Amino acid sequence: EGAPKLCGAPVLGYAGATLSLLLSMLIRLSNDALDEWAEAAPADGIDDAADDDEEEREASYAREGIERLCDALGGDSVAASLLPRLGAMLGDAAWQPQHAALVAVAQVCEQASDAIEPHLVSIVAMLQSAGISAHPRVRWAACYCLALCADEFDALADEHHAHLVPLLLQGLADASARVASVSALAAVNLCAQMPAPLMKDSSPALLTALHALLAAEATPLYVVASAASALTLAIDHPGSAN
Repeated sequence: EGAPKLCGAPVLGYAGATLSLLLSMLIRLSNDALDEWAEAAPADGIDDAADDDEEEREASYAREGIERLCDALGGDSVAASLLPRLGAMLGDAAWQPQHAALVAVAQVCEQASDAIEPHLVSIVAMLQSAGISAHPRVRWAACYCLALCADEFDALADEHHAHLVPLLLQGLADASARVASVSALAAVNLCAQMPAPLMKDSSPALLTALHALLAAEATPLYVVASAASALTLAIDHPGSAN
């Protein structure tokens, strides 16, 4: 941040080296804390900022670090280093590299729209595949990535809703409360970008899923808050078939 022009020089490879370090911090998450992660109740419906686990805090610092790297060097240069790595990370048998890849895309999308937009078809396929992962943290990362990308790319709602609405519906019905919560927040961002005719087609299934989430006695309060936000937007949307 102090010398972005110097660090941004391609010959130095600073963006790639720093991104490698930050990704390694994301990948260091272990299976040991899965129960604690699943049982956490994040106030924002997404991230438990008060997590006492060292690996979770390190992953949170890594997400912030990726954003700050984009601030300093420009998102497109960071994305140029990230995109070629995604295939290997997503194809890894372990859940951690898959999770890290999705989170990294989410963190860079706001400042790397020019670099990422040509790859939206591949990213949608990536989200679909991750959305049916056996591991809840990969499913969470898929919906987290969708939530942030939907806010940046109108094309996701315009051109890819047929693939992404089913992803949201399965996320809202997920056995993991953490996945359900982030799916509701992803629904907020995707539906906000959706043209009225498309929303008219999608809203009945979304409203049904959100009502079911709110009606379930076991739904945690933080998930209720996320679902209520999504329900309010869906009902108020000009294209809603409520």
